[in-house]
Amino acid sequence: MTVRSVILGLVIAAALAAFGYINDVWMFFSYIGGDLIPTYAYGLLLIGLLLVNPLLRLIRAWRFQSSEWAVILSMAFMGSVIAGSALLWQFPHPIITPIQEQAINPGWKAKDLLQYVPEVMMVDVRPTPDNPAPDALKYYMTTGLPKGEKGFLHVPWAAWGPALSFWFALLGLTFIAGICAVVVVHRQWSTREHLSYPIVTFANELIGHDDKGLFNPIFRRKVFWIGFGVAFCILVLNGLNKWYPTFPAISTQISCAGFRELELVKQLMKIPDSARYLNIKFFFAAVGLAYFLSSEASFSLGISGWLYLLAVAPLVARGVDLSRGFLAGGLPSYMYLGAYLGMGVMVLYLGRRFYWAVLKRSFAIPDARADVLPREVWAARVGIAACVVEVVLLSVIGLHPVLSAAFVLLTGLLFIVIGRINAATGLFLIQPFWNPVAIVLGLFGALAVGPQALIILALLCTVVTIDPRIAAVPLALNALRLGDLQKVKPGRLAAWMTVAIILALIAGVIVTVWVLYDRGVGGVDSGGTKWALDVAKMPFQMLSTHVDKLTEGQLEKASQPVTIRRLFLEGKAVKYFYQAMVIGLVLVLACSYLRLRFPRWPLHPVMFLVWGTPWMVTYAPSFLLAWLVKSLILKYGGQRTYLQSRGFFVGLVAGECAAAMLWAAVGVLHYVVTGQEGESFLTRE
Repeated sequence: MTVRSVILGLVIAAALAAFGYINDVWMFFSYIGGDLIPTYAYGLLLIGLLLVNPLLRLIRAWRFQSSEWAVILSMAFMGSVIAGSALLWQFPHPIITPIQEQAINPGWKAKDLLQYVPEVMMVDVRPTPDNPAPDALKYYMTTGLPKGEKGFLHVPWAAWGPALSFWFALLGLTFIAGICAVVVVHRQWSTREHLSYPIVTFANELIGHDDKGLFNPIFRRKVFWIGFGVAFCILVLNGLNKWYPTFPAISTQISCAGFRELELVKQLMKIPDSARYLNIKFFFAAVGLAYFLSSEASFSLGISGWLYLLAVAPLVARGVDLSRGFLAGGLPSYMYLGAYLGMGVMVLYLGRRFYWAVLKRSFAIPDARADVLPREVWAARVGIAACVVEVVLLSVIGLHPVLSAAFVLLTGLLFIVIGRINAATGLFLIQPFWNPVAIVLGLFGALAVGPQALIILALLCTVVTIDPRIAAVPLALNALRLGDLQKVKPGRLAAWMTVAIILALIAGVIVTVWVLYDRGVGGVDSGGTKWALDVAKMPFQMLSTHVDKLTEGQLEKASQPVTIRRLFLEGKAVKYFYQAMVIGLVLVLACSYLRLRFPRWPLHPVMFLVWGTPWMVTYAPSFLLAWLVKSLILKYGGQRTYLQSRGFFVGLVAGECAAAMLWAAVGVLHYVVTGQEGESFLTRE
């Protein structure tokens, strides 16, 4: 780890975060932070490996070593987290636009929904009798600050200060706790349980180097460029078709819409999101990464969607409601919670001796037999302290300590299991479809939780957990594993990643607020902005719905401070909450047991964590194709052919990343030259 790699990594992390809202939400270019293969991070890596390093070698300068690229890439991951769905796809709209919405929405105004929100969670721009239309709110929601006052210093930072301080503290503690958890589990998962880390395999192939030429070994292999060329050329052609519809394209999908008329299919179409099954798509990155998976994992993910259809079809036929929402919950959400709990139990079981030893050492209890490193002990201590401080912070603003602890624990479970899924399978777009607020509401009911706790939890989930398709924990896991392979000290790398994500958080949010005041929400109108504004309304729409269900007397009672008695003695779970949760729990535990008991067991328990989710349905054909290709290669070509063909599949992933960067550059150039937004071509959608 060198000084220049750290400085360059920090600059890239801050720059990606600062550009995040403009790129991902407003301009709708190829996403910086759309999934766990961050396009810009890997695109910049390719530029560095193919252009910067060869140039440095030609001028006899000090070229970047593989370990330095690992450090730079790790910090770029952290900037991508802030830029993408983990934060800036929706933030900061949820903490200001509902104030305007209540002013124009008679239903919200009559119920005065904002009265339940702690002041520190929202920007200080609420209308008052003396100032019914604050300038700080008006300029944000319209076309920005007046001409002549559009500078950075003219942004009403005083109104934003308390709210941003709260959210920076909360998010900072969450990131610190998450990265500390990664340090604790890293050695257990990578060296004892031998998880496959397919994305790390891809990245390591790219940055691995020798001193025999200008380029790294992977770039001197013909098979890599064949794979790269296939993916890159097809995606360039398809992008041209998006810009110029008369240009020929090569389809990467198969439409099975004609089967809709079959009676059996008509019944299956009643299942939520089932239309995706009739549009089979193939993604080069998914095929490339799935090639490095165990056959059981790729096969399980490939068939997971169809197994889900077969499992739930009888329930739908009987009229069982299987709808779900980002915050509202539903039977599938409770089942996924059970599955995540099951995987959490298995994680603890498989590493029980190690985790117990770490816990004892973190509280200064000696254990001479334990193989625990100092960095793991300190990571546990800092992580526990961050969680405790977060619980205290939430309690101070008015959330009951029990509910504060529940939010922290459920959030930790969600991100750790997402990290586990990614490390074990390489699945790079994971949406759990359950949130802590939905679970708390499903477990206790709105009357016991009360409107204030409900809106606090809903706002927390809207900012922290609503769309973790990109998240710090899984990317940090990949970064530490890549660092291991390149001889980078995990403790130091984790510390600098923490600095990078905090720096990116501050830079990204500050620049985004400035851009929104410079142009106003009306000046950054796009599909991404509409999505962000819709997300900002979700907590209050949920609150409004539940307030409407309560009588005047019930609302008065629910508005009183939450007590343990009210939660556990008067709270009532929604119908089938426990049954759905137990089903998910049992499926994962049973499959995990069978996998441990029988070496040839064909199914991986991770399938029950993602089956039936929209993006898993979308990517399943790619995993199944990779499983088939790998099986045929191993059967007819053997292990040697399998190893020789790895470069082709690395090329597929690299080609897709390069094409995404190209079309993002085209979009930026088009806007600079014409002043107008061009077509948006996304390689993974």
